Amino acid sequence: MRQLRLSLVLFLSLLPALHICCITYASDPAPDGIDLVLVMDVSGSMMRSDPDYHCRQAALSLMEDLAKIPASRMAVTAFSDQLVLSSSLISLDTPAGLSAISDCLHAVSYTRGDTDIGLAMQQAAQLLLQESGPDHARCILLLTDGEIDLPKAANEEAAENESLTKVLVAVEDSIDSGIVIHTVMLDPTGALDPSLCRYMADRTGGSSVITADSSSLTDIFHTVSEYVRSQAAALTALPDPETEAETETETEEETEVQTELAVETETVITPMIVQTGTIDSPVVLSGLLPGMCRASLDLSGLFRYEDGESFSGDGSESIQFSVHSSDPSCLQCMVEGNTLKLRGNGRGTCAVTICAESTDSPDTVHSDPVRFEVSVRPVFTAAWIPILTAAVLATGTAALIFLLRLLTGQYLTGSLQWYIRSDSQKIFGVPSQTRAELDVYGKKAVLSELIDDELLEDVDLSRVKITGRRSGIRICSRTRNILLSDSEGTYLRYADLEETSDIRILCRTQNGSISIMARYLEPGEDTGYKDADASDERTRMLINDDHRMAG
Repeated sequence: MRQLRLSLVLFLSLLPALHICCITYASDPAPDGIDLVLVMDVSGSMMRSDPDYHCRQAALSLMEDLAKIPASRMAVTAFSDQLVLSSSLISLDTPAGLSAISDCLHAVSYTRGDTDIGLAMQQAAQLLLQESGPDHARCILLLTDGEIDLPKAANEEAAENESLTKVLVAVEDSIDSGIVIHTVMLDPTGALDPSLCRYMADRTGGSSVITADSSSLTDIFHTVSEYVRSQAAALTALPDPETEAETETETEEETEVQTELAVETETVITPMIVQTGTIDSPVVLSGLLPGMCRASLDLSGLFRYEDGESFSGDGSESIQFSVHSSDPSCLQCMVEGNTLKLRGNGRGTCAVTICAESTDSPDTVHSDPVRFEVSVRPVFTAAWIPILTAAVLATGTAALIFLLRLLTGQYLTGSLQWYIRSDSQKIFGVPSQTRAELDVYGKKAVLSELIDDELLEDVDLSRVKITGRRSGIRICSRTRNILLSDSEGTYLRYADLEETSDIRILCRTQNGSISIMARYLEPGEDTGYKDADASDERTRMLINDDHRMAG
């Protein structure tokens, strides 16, 4: 159905020109000749669009059609992201010329390159400007299956903009020189944006055809050759005073046909969609992890209809957006209504392309694409996820253990009784002992809260912690300058004291080692020793190697 509609529109659009052709050809001699440059897309995508090389047979048929017009010449330009083949204008009046063009066409083969339409159109326009004369009808026939696409360029956006500029310059040069551009687009998937090709044809008075079937190229090229012949005939036709009135009448009839065709076209083809806004580039997405790097962009002000009426993009006007990310491993794109949602998949920068299209017409009209860059900058990449997971689990476990200990910690009970002695001094008699009740300290205490003695002035007793247990207490030293040992002299990292337990706390000071001899007593237990008070004094006698103590 789509093929039939396109053929009908093309046929109606060619009626005026074919009418002129018939009148002129019947009354005037043959045209002076046609100079045509066939520009063929041989990029990698053509392998899928025309795997059987129907384009080659269509081009050979076009050559045969042009050879029937005296003094006609033809050139072939094949391109991908560079010029693959470029011949000069070769006369088709001789077998040698026909053989030369045929050899060029048979040499055409598809490559794996990208699509640089601007480079090819610039070459074709310059060739006609340099080699073709004003007495010849000059035209360019472009066959392509894609848009300007140069992803392998060092700067893709700059390269594509440069190619587009070359197209626009070639079109303006063609207008100034009377060159007509015809475009044929292969679109088997229905995803091609025809805006640029239609622009080239419309600006220079040429025709523009879209087809999904490459086997129809021969018929399309034949129709284009008839259109070119009519242009050549109109170029060489001289005005006849006796038929001026008839010509004016014919012109009016042609205008009416064109007006009717315009009305017919308006009912078939959706108005063009044009870009009205931009997106500042680059859009930076930040977050802890790639999946947390997100953003939402409003697309409602980005496009409008060609007649000036704007649309919201919410589906009420049968408008839908299409979006493409150049690197899905870096960025995920999704459109909901008129909102573009971006979500990071990995660290990096990629290009995003947005188009708007109408779904009312079978000949879907696309907008010019809007391109911008998105930079995904997570603090951590996916490689960090196992490490972060392990760290979170470890931290959570430690916090849980701490909380459990905090909630299940026991209050201090009983009392601690101690006396102090120096390893270099001797105490005679029973030492005076100090006793402290532990239940006044809650769940924990430090030794500096219990003991205050001049012999331990340079010892940090706050580094010895006393905590409650279910039955007794635990003493733990957190410094190497204070060591714990049991009654048998074994050094301990910590000591659990229950019932009546003794422990030695050895402190290293500047004046030598000082020992705290401590005993834990359960609540209500009494050893019979008298607690020291302010009047108690301990007898400390320094024993020297040079003196002897009297009995």
